[in-house]
Amino acid sequence: MKCIKFILTIAILFVFLPKDSSAQTKKEKKPQEANEYVALWGSVGTNFSDGMSSAATLRFWYLGISIGRSGKSDKTPTNYVLDVTPLDFDPPDTSFTLETFRRPTTTIDISGFYPLNQNIFLQGSLGIGVGSDAVLANNEGQYFAYGKTNERTIVTAQIGLYYDMQPFLTGISWHTNRGLQLSAGFSF
Repeated sequence: MKCIKFILTIAILFVFLPKDSSAQTKKEKKPQEANEYVALWGSVGTNFSDGMSSAATLRFWYLGISIGRSGKSDKTPTNYVLDVTPLDFDPPDTSFTLETFRRPTTTIDISGFYPLNQNIFLQGSLGIGVGSDAVLANNEGQYFAYGKTNERTIVTAQIGLYYDMQPFLTGISWHTNRGLQLSAGFSF
């Protein structure tokens, strides 16, 4: 019990003791120097055509990595035939039509950060996005696996502006695939 009281007393003293003025002078001399830390935040947004998007970003000093998803997933029909061999031929007659069911795109981006001052920084990133859409053959309302998907690979870019209130962080960004994003998280 005495040990706990001692530790709490020391912690309280550190909170209320005046800060070292030489450390404050160093910060005042270098206004362009950003805090060097680790930050983690989440983003939600929309690209206004494919629906909602989300991402998670990890920043380590001046570099970071983001992983996100965007787009809505079209619901696969409930009468989808799973126990047949996928059709590996073009529909033989007009009773078969091909229908595409969209799936979300997954993106990964590498980011760089530029400090504007102690609390505000810019983010720029480049990345890649991948996704695939299921293609089914429809025969009078009965869907069959067609053995085909529409694969897509895209190049992505992002620019953002963030405000760090330590330990909280907020921001806004535009991603070429995920669209307009609002972010909130923590810096350490």
